[in-house]
Formats: sequence, structure tokens, C-alpha cells
Amino acid sequence: MASRGLDLARTMHPDALAIFRELADRSPPKREAYYVEHHVDAALRAEVESLLRFDRQTAGSINNYVACAAAEVLADRSRLIL
Repeated sequence: MASRGLDLARTMHPDALAIFRELADRSPPKREAYYVEHHVDAALRAEVESLLRFDRQTAGSINNYVACAAAEVLADRSRLIL
């Protein structure tokens, strides 16, 4: 599995990760403005947008996991109080 990550890093555009980090917390209109202002070509833009989609999906999964765990703790606590 580790070799797959290395292969991905070798095929990734050299600027993709830096742009991803720059845009990760920006809204879609602000990302669009960045792409235009910095003349980001379509292929690089697509790669960055793919990273951003993956990041949002991963964050959503983690948030759901934490929310479920918190709900279980609160439910357990309320049973102890009653």
C-alpha cells in the first residue's frame, strides 16, 4: 500500500499540493479567483479540485465518527443520571 502512495506522489503535478494547501479553506468563488489570478491551467486545477473533494469527504467521515461517539457518550451519561 505504501508503494501506491509513492506512485501517486510521483505522478502528481509538483504544484498541486502547495495550491491545495493554499485553497483548502477557501470558498469555491475564492478558489476560482485564485485560479484566474494565478493562471492555473485546467489539468492542474482538476488535480487540485480532486484533492479538495477527497479532503472534504475525509473530513466528513471523521466528523460523522466524532458526532456518533459524542452521541453515545451523552446517551450513556443520561442513563447514569436517570
